[in-house]
Amino acid sequence: MEQVEGLTFRYGRRSQLQQRMLVKIGCFLAGRAGARLAAMLHCTASPNTLLSRVRSLPAEPPERSPRVLGVDDFALKRGHVYGTVLIDIETGRVVDVLPDRTAETFTAWLQQHPGAEIVCRDRASAYAEAVRAAAPEAVQIADRFHLWLNLCRTVEKSVVTHRRCLTPAGGEELDEVVESAVGAPVIEGKRAVNTRRHFAAVHEMYDKGVAIQVIAETLRMDRKTVRKVRPCMHRRGGPDLAAARPQ
Repeated sequence: MEQVEGLTFRYGRRSQLQQRMLVKIGCFLAGRAGARLAAMLHCTASPNTLLSRVRSLPAEPPERSPRVLGVDDFALKRGHVYGTVLIDIETGRVVDVLPDRTAETFTAWLQQHPGAEIVCRDRASAYAEAVRAAAPEAVQIADRFHLWLNLCRTVEKSVVTHRRCLTPAGGEELDEVVESAVGAPVIEGKRAVNTRRHFAAVHEMYDKGVAIQVIAETLRMDRKTVRKVRPCMHRRGGPDLAAARPQ
């Protein structure tokens, strides 16, 4: 059947005008909210259809890099596969997404998109190497988020190391205050003993600076459990099993 230019297209169930409207709705409201608006406009479409229309849009990568380029990694599959997101710091818009976080991939992108004067990044050596190779004139700076994160981790580690030197305002020993505030009976039994042994191992590895992901894999524990255990470790008599138990 002959197609009417500007109105229909082959194998299309909607007019081109309706297609363009669905694309705009999908870009502004995404799936579920967009589907509700489309139904009110008597242009019924499922959330998956709207997202499919958005994904079908051709990519338009910039010809030049932003003046202030932000670089950070993100998880495609947390703990296993990571990519790189590039952001225009001045506008806050995502510029491009790279399939991995290697220096070679980022170097190739910078060579194809010159113009970056300032590169805001974390402390990953791969990104620093790529900037030195492809944009040596660019100024490299650390972003505020990672500086703040590193400061918080350092302060937390220092406080944990010297926690017995701290006393509350009333002059009582900190451990006694914590113990009286908790007031929970010590849980006995084989399972409780094994749990305390695991929690003690978490505490020991964390004090040595081992990452949470490595602790979880080594002890075959969930990462969320490891995060819950840490604040429970510094109470007299061992960890508070009730506080660390998932709700």
